[in-house]
Amino acid sequence: MQRKETRRIYVAAAIAHVAGSLISGAIAGALLGIVGNALPLNRGAVWMVAALVAGVLFVRDLHLLEFPVPQWGRQTRGSWYRELGAIRAAWLWGLDLGSGMTTFVFYSGYWVVVLGAAFTGSALQSACILAAYGLGRGAVVLLPAIPALRANLVDVFDAVLWQRPQLSALHTLGLLAFGVTAGLAAVPHV
Repeated sequence: MQRKETRRIYVAAAIAHVAGSLISGAIAGALLGIVGNALPLNRGAVWMVAALVAGVLFVRDLHLLEFPVPQWGRQTRGSWYRELGAIRAAWLWGLDLGSGMTTFVFYSGYWVVVLGAAFTGSALQSACILAAYGLGRGAVVLLPAIPALRANLVDVFDAVLWQRPQLSALHTLGLLAFGVTAGLAAVPHV
């Protein structure tokens, strides 16, 4: 009986975490879209700025330039679990982590996503972009709640940790690809 109750609480907490992540991502994205809409943006300039930012971050990720990326260097509060219980704490952790703006930033390409969300100039599109980011962050907590996946997840997460250098390299190549694509998109507008 205890095991069933623990599983029920975990699933409810995981769902609350994903919901919090989606909501905070969507809110942050909508605010970015509103700000982007208020700015007088030239399409060519937008794509050029996006290409330049991606290029600078690409060079940073190659360790040819050293500079910190903007971030609020903090972790979410662990004490919420003791103070509020598993489900409410998971909800708040999702809200705190979902937008990516209130804690550590591990991959610099995150800021290309944020910039892209702001440059859409649409609250709805920007909300969708960062809600998708929040969903990705929250899904990591939800996956172990799926019984068919649970047995293999430890092996999967262990393999991911061992592959971190390769994943980081893929992230860096993604920045390069985005930078080149954004630069090419800017050309017709210049």
